[in-house]
Amino acid sequence: RESRRLTRLINDVLDIAKMEAGRVEWHMAETDLSGVIQSAVAATSALAEEKNLPIQVTLPPEGLPPVWGDRDRLIQVMTNLLSNAIKFTDRGQIEVRGWRLTVEGETFRCTGPFPLPYEPASEIQETFTGLHFSDGEWVVVSVVDTGIGIPDEDLPRVFEKFTQVGDTLTEKPRGTGLGLSICREIIEHHGGRIWARSRLGLGSTFSFALPLEAVPPPDRVGPAAWSPSTTAQPVTAHSPLIATPALPTRKRKHTILVADDEANIRRMLRQELSEAGYRVIEAADGAEALAQARQQQPDLIVLDVMMPGVSGFDVTSALKADERTQKIPIVILSIVEDRERGLRLGADAYLTKPVDTVRLLKVVETLIATRGPE
Repeated sequence: RESRRLTRLINDVLDIAKMEAGRVEWHMAETDLSGVIQSAVAATSALAEEKNLPIQVTLPPEGLPPVWGDRDRLIQVMTNLLSNAIKFTDRGQIEVRGWRLTVEGETFRCTGPFPLPYEPASEIQETFTGLHFSDGEWVVVSVVDTGIGIPDEDLPRVFEKFTQVGDTLTEKPRGTGLGLSICREIIEHHGGRIWARSRLGLGSTFSFALPLEAVPPPDRVGPAAWSPSTTAQPVTAHSPLIATPALPTRKRKHTILVADDEANIRRMLRQELSEAGYRVIEAADGAEALAQARQQQPDLIVLDVMMPGVSGFDVTSALKADERTQKIPIVILSIVEDRERGLRLGADAYLTKPVDTVRLLKVVETLIATRGPE
């Protein structure tokens, strides 16, 4: 457990360092937020199931409009928010709500599943105080939990780096302290706003808003101003709630083995690869990956390096030395840049985490096409 936490910490440090240095490659395009939400729910559902926490998704009947954004990075935001909600909730449920916000001067109109819990109408305007929304249409996604809540004195600091709320003298840290900071970096790059509301003992709501204008955002957007506003913001809410339907699956042609000891990573990769038309089988460690590869003879293997017992490098070496499996393309995923070693052992591609699924899908498609029919 501690080794996994260290792995996540290294991953997050690398991620935020790239963002602050402006070295992140963004893939901005028209993006379906409903798909983003469902991918994140799929990636975190195993965590929720372990605690018997249902995840409910509610959207307005007309759904959510598309936004201009990086789909993978927005999935990363949603996954972080859902993971946090699950970690700090022991009973009740997690709910994802999507709604539209129209801003006209000092008037805010909301359409969809709003208001949020524990916020009476007289206090709703506080949600928007100091966020400085520009006039226009916005889409808002909120992750609502019924967890322990956040003390008032900690709430302003939750998006700062290496910040963990709660009594650190009596509780072991349950995260890297970077996840919410990364979320803020991503949302601000999109020209959006991100904020949190909480009531101790009742739960927390983390929300982000993205502008609906489908135009490329500036290279860098500064933090939202947090100066208090003295003007009340009238809010109206309407429209019933509906559950989002499951995404249709496509015809599957080739089989891909995904080997990673992190269940949420496997689930996320299964979701992405299945939607792209592949049949996916899984392995939770190196030994299982070797057995699955030899028995199932997949068309391609996506392999994590840092697995307990038999590492990804050891799996690669063994498979490439075995006549039965040496022709199967292997894509290595790792938080550590050790491309030379991976390729020397016979890997066909080496990608660093966090996973860029757009690039991964292109690599998978190319390798399978290059391999051709058996």
